[in-house]
Amino acid sequence: WPIATGWLIRPDLLVTAGHCAFDWAHNMGRLVQVKCYIGYNGNNSIKDYSANVQCRQGKRVATTLDWLTAKGNRAFDASFILLDSPFEGITPFKFADTPLSGSMSLGVVGYPGDLKDPATNEPGAHMYEMFLPTKFNLVDSQWRMLEYEIDTFGGNSGSPVLRESDHVAVGVHVYGGSPNSASVIGLYGNPFLDYVAAFD
Repeated sequence: WPIATGWLIRPDLLVTAGHCAFDWAHNMGRLVQVKCYIGYNGNNSIKDYSANVQCRQGKRVATTLDWLTAKGNRAFDASFILLDSPFEGITPFKFADTPLSGSMSLGVVGYPGDLKDPATNEPGAHMYEMFLPTKFNLVDSQWRMLEYEIDTFGGNSGSPVLRESDHVAVGVHVYGGSPNSASVIGLYGNPFLDYVAAFD
């Protein structure tokens, strides 16, 4: 199974990268099955009832038309997965439109695949976070994306990009490189509320 990160915006709906729903890079095409965990802390945690890991299956998936049209449409690399039943006992993330420009501490939280469990050697077994002071301007970005120097790796795709001040999501981490980048929420990118409404 490939790994990625997602984040709940309501108990039965999560956000992740568009390339997790439709893959251009490896010609894998559309997502046909997905398992979603909350509280995951390595494969052994699934069998440990004291760990309270919950698992759900994806029921419906939506990604942006622009992402389906061409792999070069990086700014529209976002998707939404409706689950077969809601997760229990959780507080979904709040999200806000990505500002056009700004200077603030931003962070990426997710499951990077280069970091392995020391006991089992499982890649992407544990969740990590990193926050850094970040100055950004969407207009200066080649793809009109939110850019930052936060350290990420494969497996972080789909991670929320959070304001450290209030842990509100302002982007979806989708690409590593120099700099790393997130697809944008709202006016300058992806209208999240329209996609949420499409599932109702």
